Amino acid sequence: MDPFSIFNIISFAKIFCYTMHIKATISYYNNNGIFTPIMVDYDMYLNIFFMFTGYIFMLNSYLTYSYYHILLYLVFVVNTLVNILAKFSFVNFTKYFTIFICVAAIEPFFVIYNFKSFAYRAIYTRNKKLGSNILLKNGLNVSKMIIWLDI
Repeated sequence: MDPFSIFNIISFAKIFCYTMHIKATISYYNNNGIFTPIMVDYDMYLNIFFMFTGYIFMLNSYLTYSYYHILLYLVFVVNTLVNILAKFSFVNFTKYFTIFICVAAIEPFFVIYNFKSFAYRAIYTRNKKLGSNILLKNGLNVSKMIIWLDI
């Protein structure tokens, strides 16, 4: 499997685990008749929105060869991860939440580890537009050295 397919599996596993945590939390409070503030539910769904937004940025960067979207992806994922880690001590269902945190922590490291396979085409396209082709520059440097040696 290529790294992007593995990234898709990791990303959807992360979203699925967090959705299971939300389902368990809401059904627990509904079954016990406990009223929860709307901000708790809003915050949970906002985290899912940020996870999907990060996934869309990564998908867009992979398909359109844009390294700028990879940086936005990392901002969204790290922001969500820090937000979730801050709430870890207040969680009722640690089983789903621990699985989610493990998968969510693996995802940015996986992207950084495979950064070359995700962004090589974007960096090549940027260098081609700017005229900073590395092979061409190395060739020009060699020709300059040969010219200096001839003089």
